[in-house]
Amino acid sequence: MKHSEKLNFVLNILCESKEFVASKDLYSKTQNKIDSEELTPIINKLYFDNYIEKKISARAKNTQLTPPYFCRITYSGLLFVERGGYVSETIRVKRNSLWTKTKTIANFLNALLILIIAALGVYVSWDSKKKDNLIETNKSKIERLELELQNMRSEAAPLKVN
Repeated sequence: MKHSEKLNFVLNILCESKEFVASKDLYSKTQNKIDSEELTPIINKLYFDNYIEKKISARAKNTQLTPPYFCRITYSGLLFVERGGYVSETIRVKRNSLWTKTKTIANFLNALLILIIAALGVYVSWDSKKKDNLIETNKSKIERLELELQNMRSEAAPLKVN
């Protein structure tokens, strides 16, 4: 049994009783599913999460490792159980974590795609400028050759005298 299932199991036992449940009775009800040394930490977790109330027995001896206590579920605990308890919360946390990782990967890929498009834009601009320069160079060569050709034609043409 997973830890979240053990927490839910204890909460469900406490849901069944409207009164405080003694630790001795709780140990006997959870004996088959939860180890006895795990029960007190589970109860402490539920108490610190404010899902149960816990009262330590007034006649408890200071020498006891785990003094007898009484506990019952709070209204917050009832609502928490109604929403699925720790198992549901674990699933929700895992789903949120997966969604966050997915969004992070998508953002990374989006940024990478933007960088690639920007690099392509820079390359196309550079290539276009290079071709424009080549066209301008060739255009000036053609103009110079046309001038030379015109000069050659005008020199080679016989002079007509009337």
